[in-house]
Amino acid sequence: MPIIILIVSLIVGSVLAAYYLGAVAFPNYQYNLGEYHGGYGMGMMGNGIQQPRNKIAGLSLNEAVKMIEASLPNAREFPNNTIVSNSTYVNLVVFTMGAGRAENLTGHEPPYYARGDVFVIGELIDPTVVLPAGAEVHVTVINLDDNMYHNFVMVTTPPPYPYNVMMNTMMGGGISMMPLLPPAHYFTSPEVYEGQAYSFQYDVSSLPEGQYWYLCTYPGHAQIGMYGELVVE
Repeated sequence: MPIIILIVSLIVGSVLAAYYLGAVAFPNYQYNLGEYHGGYGMGMMGNGIQQPRNKIAGLSLNEAVKMIEASLPNAREFPNNTIVSNSTYVNLVVFTMGAGRAENLTGHEPPYYARGDVFVIGELIDPTVVLPAGAEVHVTVINLDDNMYHNFVMVTTPPPYPYNVMMNTMMGGGISMMPLLPPAHYFTSPEVYEGQAYSFQYDVSSLPEGQYWYLCTYPGHAQIGMYGELVVE
């Protein structure tokens, strides 16, 4: 029995690795800058329904940084690192980056549990996001990290997370899925926002009331704190 479990784990791991490495190493094969025409990881997952939006796209770093400064429409930010939206259509813009860059761009400190890379949403770092039940959520993920791959997926499994969190999300805890985004390309230095970042968009709808989590599935990232709470009420 242990041998069978090991074989199954190796097969599943190989398939997942092929998907992510393929999505990153050969972006023109599965993704381009136009409309979505097929791919992996889309459809019904868990309690929500994810609809594909675009493929991996590029945008200027200067444009991306300006998007951080813009407040989220129809949402309120609270001192306890919480964002609340009462809108039936939520435009959720998520940035991925190192903790140091996040502090410099937002003026806030990461949560106590974040010991590495983080998410920035509405100028907050790894905030608790509160959404109304049944809302249509349009997710835009932008990677500002200069040397690391990231993504943003929603799950039902709470922390703590193992090193290979992808196995957990694929075994019944995943609500959304997306490829890993390549690092941003800084033309001069990581301190000067001239260059290109990479983004991905998808829609999630029909989330019932409950407690969820968002995280990065790159091995080890969620384990050291790259996650946050998502509350639907």
